[in-house]
Amino acid sequence: MNNITQFIALFSTIFHLNIPIVSSKITLAVIEPVIIESPQIIDKDFETLMFYESGNEFGRINKHSLACGIGQAEPCTKLYSYATKEWIRQNKIIKTIGKEERWYIPNPDYESELEFFHQYIATRYKTSSNALNFWKNNNWY
Repeated sequence: MNNITQFIALFSTIFHLNIPIVSSKITLAVIEPVIIESPQIIDKDFETLMFYESGNEFGRINKHSLACGIGQAEPCTKLYSYATKEWIRQNKIIKTIGKEERWYIPNPDYESELEFFHQYIATRYKTSSNALNFWKNNNWY
């Protein structure tokens, strides 16, 4: 992926625009933006659902439920076996953006998160479009 394609992918992710990029690489917002190789297809509905759940941030923790990851696994131990509620409270990374305090899993595994949530969606909803429609009707998936 060249620098222009990387910029477009990052820009479209940050501002949640639908700019198609034909590549197996995707850029998503994390504590520090990264480019990862992904064998899964990241379609617009999957990206939208992850945006609703975590703002497209890998390792993101919901401060109330302690669900975690880009797709918000609950409990977090489904995704990170060591991330019990007590472990999260003791080891979370805190980042303040404006007046909002955000919590993160230290050193999230980007590929494992994508794989986990693709599998979850495929098993439960068959497609990311079905999962997104369920989310829009129920505010969870």
